[in-house]
Amino acid sequence: MYIKTLFITLKAVCGYPRHLISVPRQLIKTAGLAGTYYEKISRKAVPLNHINANLLAGDNYYSAEKAIRELHLPQTPIKQAISDAVEWFEKPQQPDQPFFK
Repeated sequence: MYIKTLFITLKAVCGYPRHLISVPRQLIKTAGLAGTYYEKISRKAVPLNHINANLLAGDNYYSAEKAIRELHLPQTPIKQAISDAVEWFEKPQQPDQPFFK
């Protein structure tokens, strides 16, 4: 699953009203560098730094094949997995509470 497909699925599953827009990779990377520079001078974290920008601008493809093959994890439909993960992240967690049911 490409990251763009992930965001489209996340939007559909969670009902996010936000629009997805395409931004040129070089613009994302430049904004990331600016964010990193701002972090260094202000000593405050920003949502987009050069590390995040490089991840967003790359051709990332995510697959569960290795987890299924090597860890023998069950394959959950992607929409259900996203819904479960978002639900888990949104509720307060106890330190000993695992993600997997």
